[in-house]
Amino acid sequence: CMADNNSPTSFSRFIALLVFSLAVMTGLAAGVSVSFDQPSITVMPGEVITVNLTLDAAPAGISGFAIGISVEDPSIGEITDVTLPGWAELSDTAGVPGPDVSIIAVDLQGTVEKDASGILLATVSVKGLSSGTTEILLQEPLFDDDDGNDLVPALSGVSLTVSANGAPPQSTTTITTNTTTSPPT
Repeated sequence: CMADNNSPTSFSRFIALLVFSLAVMTGLAAGVSVSFDQPSITVMPGEVITVNLTLDAAPAGISGFAIGISVEDPSIGEITDVTLPGWAELSDTAGVPGPDVSIIAVDLQGTVEKDASGILLATVSVKGLSSGTTEILLQEPLFDDDDGNDLVPALSGVSLTVSANGAPPQSTTTITTNTTTSPPT
């Protein structure tokens, strides 16, 4: 008896295999992510705080990377310094100080090896300029592993709040009610 290759089961298996293959080829199956070590930071105007930018895992090591960091509202804050780790021997940063920074780093000595985790990519100094809240976003990531494959990490930025008294600004809620009365019947 010949197998029926047109059955819904065969088609479902084909689609599942196709989706899995595409995920592996684009690096999505690895599930790697790049993020700051804090989801939010609060400073006063003129104050500088540092946050670490990390890659959570490098299943096949990392040979190098490039990434952009952008302060969504440059009137609220700016990036004042970027310090790269010792493994990033060949590196460049552009746009510092400012709201849009790019980082390029290469691991010439193979320091970040297969199955590394919690890899420090950069320590970023952020200065509060004026009161408000904005996002610091990660953009255009390019990551290569030691096997020459691209990694496509998920990106997580950080929320920056600048407050004159060091505490998050209080939100103000105005409640408006309308009352109507009907004459008695």
